[in-house]
Amino acid sequence: MSLTDAHGKAEFDSSARKRPVPVEGSYFTLHIDMIVPAVGQTIDMPLLREERINQNRDGTISVQRRTFLTSREGVFAIGDAVIGPASIVEAVSQGNKVAKAIHRYLRGIDLLEPAQFLDRPEPERYELSEEDAERPRGKTNILAPEVRVCDFREVDLGYPTPEAAHREARRCLRCDLETRE
Repeated sequence: MSLTDAHGKAEFDSSARKRPVPVEGSYFTLHIDMIVPAVGQTIDMPLLREERINQNRDGTISVQRRTFLTSREGVFAIGDAVIGPASIVEAVSQGNKVAKAIHRYLRGIDLLEPAQFLDRPEPERYELSEEDAERPRGKTNILAPEVRVCDFREVDLGYPTPEAAHREARRCLRCDLETRE
């Protein structure tokens, strides 16, 4: 299958997705033991109603935002059933989070992990010299538009010299200053 027509142009279906078209000679046979279909699956709505699990207006399962707990005690939901069609990255992320919540649930611990604060030393204080306070922001080297228009290289090339970068870094370290009256 191909995502282009005979002239190399993409064709789209009614949902604005590229429509696959057959490519002669591209068919082959795979000998397999099992197929796990994972496309076009839908939620079993009657089962949700029977189990008294709340749904959102768009038909997805309603869950607590940080724990993925449904309206039924002890039932968690994630993935497309909760957020609708999305990426595998989002589903795996939710899987990691819900695993922690389920582990806490099974152990009888509060499902929401308390925030953890790291002990950090007090930041070092800097004195801003008048010279640094009055100096304008340093300029970086940037590729000219006519050079970068057909190119994927980095556009901002940084400061022209290490000394210029050090001067700018020293100026920028003062972002924690506040005006005192």
